[in-house]
Amino acid sequence: MNIERLESKRAIVGEGFEIRRALPNRHRRTIGAWCFLDHAGPADYPAGQGLVIGPHPHIGLQTFSWMIEGTILHTDSLGYRQWIRPGQVNLMTAGRGISHAEESPSDAPGRFQLAQLWIDTESLKYTGARAVTRLLKGELPGPEASTGKMMWVETHQRLQELAMEIQGPYSQLARGSAAAVDGGVWQYSFLRSRANSIEGGTTEIQKNIIGERVLGLPKG
Repeated sequence: MNIERLESKRAIVGEGFEIRRALPNRHRRTIGAWCFLDHAGPADYPAGQGLVIGPHPHIGLQTFSWMIEGTILHTDSLGYRQWIRPGQVNLMTAGRGISHAEESPSDAPGRFQLAQLWIDTESLKYTGARAVTRLLKGELPGPEASTGKMMWVETHQRLQELAMEIQGPYSQLARGSAAAVDGGVWQYSFLRSRANSIEGGTTEIQKNIIGERVLGLPKG
């Protein structure tokens, strides 16, 4: 069996914890922009300074969290509260929207290591179908329109970012350059995708609509 090593990207989540993102990766082109693989830790922490990731929303994806070392508490807007211990898995499917938080015990020092796979589901397709059904019935667009808009923007922008990573140094070539991949169409599409989160209702506006009409959060 051949084992391939891929260089991962590094980022900080929560209150100073580092994660490494192995996928998507330009060296594995068969894996698209709809699958993410993160690895957090191993990291030791003193009492009162464990992992704390406050409430945040997920829409149209499924998270598969595998606890390797340590313990974390998962809570979400559906009322679930689950301790995840070494060797255990937490599977969360967010269709129209779930807000959740994760934190490790704070009463004692500990050690933390977690692998997490993020998979975009077919929620985008079905959310779009639900919005179209409303229109065919003569009804006004509901929260499905805002949810679908946000999901499409995030998916499309990630796809364009992956296309740039795959091209490597060729991603710097503008449309019209003789050496540009596909005539530079991906470069144009990448730059154009930045406007997707503004046009047709900004992402901030869509989040407000989802928060009030889907999650039932108070206005203000």
